[in-house]
Amino acid sequence: MHGKAVLNEDVSIDTTVQPKNITYPTDTKLAVKIIKQCRKIAAQEAVELRQSYKFVVKDLLKKANSKSQKQAKAKKKARKKLKTIANGLVRELKRKLNEESLVKHQEKLEIYERVLRQKKEDTDKVYSLHELEVGCIAKGKEHKKYEFGSKVAFAAGQKSNVIKAAVSFKGNPNDNQTVEKTIEQQKKLTGESPKKAYVDRGIKSQQVGETEVIAPSNGKGKTGAEKAKLRKGFRRRAGIEPIIGHLKSDCGMERNYLKGEVGDQINAILAASAFNFRSWMRKALENITFVLSYLQNSEAILVTKAIRGNLSRDFSKVSSPLHQFVNFKMLC
Repeated sequence: MHGKAVLNEDVSIDTTVQPKNITYPTDTKLAVKIIKQCRKIAAQEAVELRQSYKFVVKDLLKKANSKSQKQAKAKKKARKKLKTIANGLVRELKRKLNEESLVKHQEKLEIYERVLRQKKEDTDKVYSLHELEVGCIAKGKEHKKYEFGSKVAFAAGQKSNVIKAAVSFKGNPNDNQTVEKTIEQQKKLTGESPKKAYVDRGIKSQQVGETEVIAPSNGKGKTGAEKAKLRKGFRRRAGIEPIIGHLKSDCGMERNYLKGEVGDQINAILAASAFNFRSWMRKALENITFVLSYLQNSEAILVTKAIRGNLSRDFSKVSSPLHQFVNFKMLC
């Protein structure tokens, strides 16, 4: 689609966060969701709970979400009470459910217990009850300290800006661990590995198969020409940042609505495909505009010649290039 020249060019590699369609996770929110889902399971299996806590939870939630500094103690107490209620309901269900129902809901109950056990300093935490693979990723943004979703690595051509690879990773792996799979996917899709891949300082310079991964350095031991060449490559590498911005704002990566790890990968590939197709459409439109402009100019020349009497035959019988082009499109 984009020509063979695109296959052999150097690439820029960078990572970003693909946010999942979940609410901002807090212990209080997760505890309230667990209470509601426990009530739902009890209703499905005809289990009579000792207490539903419907109105109690409503009052505790108001206190837990209070913004007043005077209510700090009450807020802390309310949050603790909500977790206690959630724990109590989970234990009650495990006692009262029959064997068949317990096997049916065992996985959910284990997730609830895991969520209620986790603490602030724990790793591999659960941030969503329906999307367990969601990770907490800090990219150092001032306006958005933490993002919840998956990390995605992209490889884009330095001259063409065509995205050649888009790989989604579970959780928050180090950027160095994303390079190899990104280059592997490019080879799988295009049939060729790039000779050079330019990256930012979050990734170390290394050799991955046939590809030389180059990160910014102080340039010791290099000639002036080599430094100038590297500088040019890193300036072009900066072009991947606005590409990622367009992927999020124009191509559906602002929020991922597809479920699971497979949904993360599908959404990343669809966004990259949409970006490439938009790029191709722009170039195709430019070419069509150029052809139409040329045909209109050709017709104008024919009209001028007819007026001056340079054509001996009747002008109404002249088939201009524009008319030929329009007739051909109508036949198609």
